[in-house]
Amino acid sequence: MTSEPGNYSAEEVLAFQHAFHPIAERYRRHRMIASLALACCFCLLIGTSLANGFSLLLLDRPLFSHRDHSYLSAGGVICLVIAGMALFSKPPLRCPACQAFMDAGISRCCPDCGAHPLDTDLLNRPHCPHCGWTRRLGKGGSRRYRIRACTGCGLLLDPRGL
Repeated sequence: MTSEPGNYSAEEVLAFQHAFHPIAERYRRHRMIASLALACCFCLLIGTSLANGFSLLLLDRPLFSHRDHSYLSAGGVICLVIAGMALFSKPPLRCPACQAFMDAGISRCCPDCGAHPLDTDLLNRPHCPHCGWTRRLGKGGSRRYRIRACTGCGLLLDPRGL
């Protein structure tokens, strides 16, 4: 079996999608846990700051004592630890067909539709002429696009996208 785009039978594609489904669900679950934990941490930080500020403004005394701040800080640290553990324990997104890492960057196929080959736009970013997808990166080079297909072999693995 080669890793050229389109060289898989319908039965092989279904088997690869079925094998990848639990990995995608676990990846989504870990990202959701990390997002919720970070949201809880920021809500604790902002909520307690606002509550103390309003209490000082309206009642001339803080709402939370120094002892309460240590408990709230510990809660925030616990939320950050949970978020970090969830992010670091995400399963690697590895294509079951060609064994390439799907989130390691753009190889030769579009991560949105799996089309081959990719062109470049005016800013020298990979661009898919088939579906119109263009790679966008966030600050620090983080990925800001959904992965539906393997970028190595073009196999559509997750219609929802990761």
